[in-house]
Amino acid sequence: MRGSPRPRSDDAERRQFYLGQRSWFLLVGERGWDFERAERWLAAAAKEALLKEP
Repeated sequence: MRGSPRPRSDDAERRQFYLGQRSWFLLVGERGWDFERAERWLAAAAKEALLKEP
């Protein structure tokens, strides 16, 4: 089924990065991105990483 989450041992780590404080600090704090840009990029990257077909 396309777009279905696939089981992965590192899914928790991926979710933690894309949805956690570390990613916001990296993009907004260190790289100077504005909130909207970081939000758009993180949402798209998380969707691709977590819903990718095997």
